[in-house]
Amino acid sequence: MSIPLESAPRAGDSLMLNGRPVYFLAPLPVMSLPDDPLLPPELVLQHDEVILDLGQGKADRDLAFQTRFVIFILYLFGAIFIAAGMQEGELDSLALMLTLALLSIVMLAALMGFGWQVIRRRRRPTIRFNRQRRELCYRDAVSGVPRFVPWESVVAYVHGGTALGATAIGRPIKMEDHSLRLAEYQAHDGSLHNFYQGEGYMVVNFSLENWEAIRRFMEEPKENWLRIDPLPDSQGFRRRRRDLWQRFKDNPNKRWLHINLRDYSESWLTMGAYYLFHLLSWWQLPYSVSAWYLRLAVVRPWPDVVAEWSQPLPQSQWAQPSEQYLEARAAFLKTQQAA
Repeated sequence: MSIPLESAPRAGDSLMLNGRPVYFLAPLPVMSLPDDPLLPPELVLQHDEVILDLGQGKADRDLAFQTRFVIFILYLFGAIFIAAGMQEGELDSLALMLTLALLSIVMLAALMGFGWQVIRRRRRPTIRFNRQRRELCYRDAVSGVPRFVPWESVVAYVHGGTALGATAIGRPIKMEDHSLRLAEYQAHDGSLHNFYQGEGYMVVNFSLENWEAIRRFMEEPKENWLRIDPLPDSQGFRRRRRDLWQRFKDNPNKRWLHINLRDYSESWLTMGAYYLFHLLSWWQLPYSVSAWYLRLAVVRPWPDVVAEWSQPLPQSQWAQPSEQYLEARAAFLKTQQAA
């Protein structure tokens, strides 16, 4: 999508686009938040010493939860139909057939929903940043060909809009919606070409915090990077379960009935509830479904040219910030300190 602009965007500018407020964070991504974010950034999928992958937010992390929801819906419907079909303590054959048919319909609907989510997500790009080359890469929406954009020329902005919601009694309402967007500025025709739109948030700071996570990865040493929650896949589930079990075994002060939802290893009650919950939700199946979704739709293999571009470089070959960027960053920090 291309948006005409009267002049080239600058970090710190704000204007109205199509009747909606827009606040520019880049090009020349010098602006930063004065404090650490409260929550881990949800748009960032994963990163290592070289690259960072940017996804779409909760949509990329919620498949395990959605799978558990379907499983408990199956339990609920099965219990209702079995209870309704009991005749003198025995299950009527017609009720059994109806129960099986209903559960099959729920399973089919879940599979169709999964397929629809995969197709829908594949149409939305995953963005890859390379801190050593100071570039980002995305797939062109039409041709699918990778495009490489210099980091300092990327246009980043927060777009203010509205989203539909509902009250507790079901009355529809409009809510604020702030999304992080990335674009290229086309100087020849003065237009802004959008290639990424992240998940919207009611609180604008959440979008700013996701941008701050990207900026710190690209500009600052590793000790300043923000913490990223791991993706919900089966390997992560096994690792977390082993770590929890090990802490439980090593804890000499285990209690029987103490409840601490931050650390289940402190009591027999919470450890028992943890294992019971995961057994009822079919152990690691939700995480396997999430891993399939991530592999099919989110972290798909990149073309060979991008895979080569993502490889580490000798430090002597790392791209360096431009003089224009360093001057702009120094001026911003001076202004921030004065404030």
